[in-house]
Amino acid sequence: MSALSSLVKLFVSTIGIEGVEPIPLQGDGSDRKIYRFLYQNESWIGVTNSSVAENQAFLFLSKFFRERGIPTPQIYAEDVDQHCYLLEDLGDMTLAQQVEHWNEQQRTEEIIRAYQKVIAWMPELQIKSHAQLDYHFCFQDNMLDETTFRWDINYFRQYFFQIFAPDDQESETLTHELETLIHQLNQYPKNSFVYRDFQARNIMWKKDQPYFIDYQNGCPGALYYDFATLLYASKAGLSDPQKKELIQTYIQTFAPWYSWEYEEFCNAFYLFVLIRRLRSLGTYGFLSTQKGKFHFLNAIPRTIEEIFSLLHEYPSLQSWLALKELFARWREDSNIMKQERLESRANQFKQTSS
Repeated sequence: MSALSSLVKLFVSTIGIEGVEPIPLQGDGSDRKIYRFLYQNESWIGVTNSSVAENQAFLFLSKFFRERGIPTPQIYAEDVDQHCYLLEDLGDMTLAQQVEHWNEQQRTEEIIRAYQKVIAWMPELQIKSHAQLDYHFCFQDNMLDETTFRWDINYFRQYFFQIFAPDDQESETLTHELETLIHQLNQYPKNSFVYRDFQARNIMWKKDQPYFIDYQNGCPGALYYDFATLLYASKAGLSDPQKKELIQTYIQTFAPWYSWEYEEFCNAFYLFVLIRRLRSLGTYGFLSTQKGKFHFLNAIPRTIEEIFSLLHEYPSLQSWLALKELFARWREDSNIMKQERLESRANQFKQTSS
């Protein structure tokens, strides 16, 4: 029996309605298949995924978070052996899409308010959950540590640097800077639940409230990581002044646990922003060259610009001279900053590697 047939069988046995055709929905960068069952004025979401471990982690964390009042989808039924489950339909609007809509209407106050609602849940997700969570049910890494950060850097090297800038050689100075970055990141306490991909595309927006999804890769780590992802993901839709305002909100929200000064917080925070944005370049390269999802190439030029600006603006990043030189060169390189050149290079790589 196929995974989709098993999902339909699970729907019928759980909801008791036959003859409802599952409607495939647009997926993200993962290999999961997502469907909507629509009957009259009701709807349900069905998911198939061949990874049993990933499914188990998602189901476990969904129940764990809901028991603590954190807004996540309700699980109606599951068949782990058949790689499928049924859950609450939270609609089609992600926070990223809602923010894009508000930006078009210049409703900046709505954007700040929405992100403040997300931040209000972060102590519950990051600190309180960490204290109570059994991490044996986690899917990937045991901890967000030096091994993970090195994997992120190598992901950037393999799927971006070597594919889209093959004529550039990694200097000894650049290698030393990347190693130093890894060691610095690893020094921060790993006393938080880290969602790993805590971005606006993984937050649904329903009835003016956030609902969290895609937390199955969660593990222990430093709390800066998720907040860096939230503010600096490619679809965050935030201006620099808005990011700075939200940093103040985050510091105030966590005041019962941490007495950060703004500058002290930023010195650590922007190191995590840098590793996340470097990793994002690797992600865009991987999804385009390995999965054929070329629309992810659209994010590369603005990510190059963003990293260049970060390296010049924030004190904790200004000592990375080799990185500065590299990104200054890349932002002037039409092979990297023009969409058609990126697509050509991605196609060329696919042909030579197949």
